[in-house]
Amino acid sequence: MSATAPETSRRPRVGRLRFGSALRLYLIRLRGRRIQELLAILGIAIGVALLYASQVASTSLSGPVKAINNGLVGRSQLQILSRANVGMPADVYNKVLAIPGVRRAAPALQLSGNLEGPRGQRGVMVFGADPRIVQLKGDLLKGFSSDDAARQEAVILPKPIAEAIGVGVGDDVRLEVDGRTVAQPVVVSGRDEIGALSDTAVALVPLPYLQRLAHADGQVSRILVEADPGRVDQVRSGLDRLAAGRWNVAPSSFETLLFNKAASPTAQATLVFAIVSALVGFLFAACALLVTASERQRLAAQQRALGYPPVATLTTLLVDVAVVGGAGVVLGLGLGELLSRTGFSSDVSFLAGAFPTGDVRVVTWQSVAVAAAAGLLAAAIGVLLPVRRAVFTTMPFHFRPASTAQSAGSGGAGWALRFVAICSLVLAFVVAAFWPSAVVAGLAALGVGMVCALPTIVDGTASLIERLNLRARTSSALQLALQHIRAPQLRSRTLAIATVGAVAVFGAASLEGARLNLTAGLSADVHELNAAAPIWITPRGAGEVFGTMPFDARGAVAVVRRTEGVGRVDAYRAGLVDVGPWRTWMIGTPAASPAPLPLEQIVEGDGPATIRRLRQGGWVTLSKAIADDLDAGIGDVVTLPTPHPLRVRVAAITTNLGWSGGAVVVSAADFAASWEGGGVAALHVTPAAGVGADQLQRRIAGALGGASAALRVETARQRDARQLNSALGGLERLKQIARLTLLAALVAMSAAMTGLLWQHRPGLAALKAHGLSTRLLWGSLILEAVILFATATLTGGVFSLLGQVLGSHGVQVITGFPTDNRLQPATTIEAVALVAGASLLTVMLPGYLVARVRPRFKG
Repeated sequence: MSATAPETSRRPRVGRLRFGSALRLYLIRLRGRRIQELLAILGIAIGVALLYASQVASTSLSGPVKAINNGLVGRSQLQILSRANVGMPADVYNKVLAIPGVRRAAPALQLSGNLEGPRGQRGVMVFGADPRIVQLKGDLLKGFSSDDAARQEAVILPKPIAEAIGVGVGDDVRLEVDGRTVAQPVVVSGRDEIGALSDTAVALVPLPYLQRLAHADGQVSRILVEADPGRVDQVRSGLDRLAAGRWNVAPSSFETLLFNKAASPTAQATLVFAIVSALVGFLFAACALLVTASERQRLAAQQRALGYPPVATLTTLLVDVAVVGGAGVVLGLGLGELLSRTGFSSDVSFLAGAFPTGDVRVVTWQSVAVAAAAGLLAAAIGVLLPVRRAVFTTMPFHFRPASTAQSAGSGGAGWALRFVAICSLVLAFVVAAFWPSAVVAGLAALGVGMVCALPTIVDGTASLIERLNLRARTSSALQLALQHIRAPQLRSRTLAIATVGAVAVFGAASLEGARLNLTAGLSADVHELNAAAPIWITPRGAGEVFGTMPFDARGAVAVVRRTEGVGRVDAYRAGLVDVGPWRTWMIGTPAASPAPLPLEQIVEGDGPATIRRLRQGGWVTLSKAIADDLDAGIGDVVTLPTPHPLRVRVAAITTNLGWSGGAVVVSAADFAASWEGGGVAALHVTPAAGVGADQLQRRIAGALGGASAALRVETARQRDARQLNSALGGLERLKQIARLTLLAALVAMSAAMTGLLWQHRPGLAALKAHGLSTRLLWGSLILEAVILFATATLTGGVFSLLGQVLGSHGVQVITGFPTDNRLQPATTIEAVALVAGASLLTVMLPGYLVARVRPRFKG
């Protein structure tokens, strides 16, 4: 007895299940459900990839700005900035140094410019610095000594930009600044010399040299200030007294804050699209796991019969979660990395006139953690939720066994689903009417309502087709297909396939429709703004697209007025001014302009009254985000922080006019008074009677120097195309997301339907034993696929029309961009036809192979 007691005590008790045993059990079960598990992993991977890539794209938006700002500011904590690129006098620097507590300071000049070489041209932000920047220990002139920085009489270019325009060390490059062109030698620098700035669109020039080139007369854009430890607040108070409302005082990191606000509409729109598309991917995974739910329920029942406690069954299922979720996360992160490197980059070139842009990828641990956690959560929900009854049957809160539970389309469960569907639809309409900024929640509610309504729709469609089939000449293939669709043992698989198709079309068509409406809104806005003049003359370089680059236009005006065929020349005044946390596009509309402001862009206020007030002066329109930040409404008085502060009354609230940092519009006279008479960003040229715009454009370009001129001469139509190409570049990712969703749907539906058809083989083999032909069985399988695909995609299409309205309105509210809120039925039809048609084609051959199964005879 004593010899056997220890052996008995070491024997595992019935019901214990170690992790290793659960893993081996999973591998054994995997043999019969490879397709379903691969489909689930693919769905999770798609969701993880989109979440990861969108987060990397968002965090990378501010990479170039952060790099240039860190390179400039070094140890400085504060800065005093000029307003609207109207420089500060040279003696301000000495006054800053005289403030008690200032350890050191460094001036800098920042201008938009253009570089032209043998292979092309590139808009850049030109920075002027001197040895005092080096003393702040920033990276701007890393690798250069103070003496080098002082003596350098050349343009220092990052290596990628030099290669792009075809220049090398010692070559001359054409530098265009303030509407003037000079040829300067080039110094090409890499990461060793200028650090992370090598990935940005900047050109570095010694401060005195740039001041001479730009005729800045010793002026600077900002002065960076390093305070003694513990005296930052004291120094800031001194700077505020020195500025006296003429200049801005801000933290040294203020430039990054401004850029984050300016880029937030693009980032928010992308994030909304990525989240919705990721939810679609996770639903694919959940539906694929639903196909294997019956197998997991049987396993749970067997373990319960063998005496295993619920925790052992839970361990078994958690292994499923770990394997499926882990594989999906790993694959998704790999796909996301590929996406973020190849087709998911951040295009914010339209902001180049306000900030230095470039190609800097920033990957944070938060991006990886959020995407991975979301993938594992989707796997846990997909595995555990369908079999919760089987796991917790022996727990105090008793559920009925799955085998006796009602089907999703009948009895109490059916009414419960219909109730949830109605509540979800009501919630979606409430969000659309009263809380459009919660667009993700609204689209999610709409999707949940569609999924909950889908069992009733599938049952109703099958019943209707069956009645029609019985009234007319009975089709045996159709009747057999309907029996498969309505079979209780196949119901979970049938609904899973229908859900995949419906969700895919709903998600893709909703996203693409919203994108098209956003594109249409921007296109109309750009066209109306450019219609202000038949011919535009602007300086080349960063910022030329939106007209945010003021220049000295006196010489160009004289040349243009002497050109034959010119009727009238007007100054278009525009520039950038920091209003709170927004780098705002300020427009001074010419009095002769036929439309000072596109009426369609007014969201609050009377259109004709607004135009009348802008013409008379003393009034302003504010984009919604700026009005909210200033807590200003129509009729309120606001003070704009221009070089000479401008007090005006609010005439209307508008969209952001396509500039994500917000826009304000005043009269040309008010603009000129507040900008010391400057701020000319373009010239409007009207041809004389009988002279065509295209013909006059060529004459003016020739008079100003042709292709080599520092000024760009273009017709309104040419400017439309160029501006749209830049403005819509940031929306290209939204199109990629919608297409990726459709592609995932094709793969998911085809794989799921193939798996379902493959499971018909035992039943079809028995039918063949009763004499049914391969042709008849193949026809029934194809009809089954047609009914499921058509019902699912049409349901998704109908709900997507509501999703387009909700998505378009929500994107407009959260981004401030102009948006056209019309329906896009062509997009929906295309999505329905593509998903249903392509999925059907892919199951034709597998269906035929299944129909050729050999008959099974009993005996």
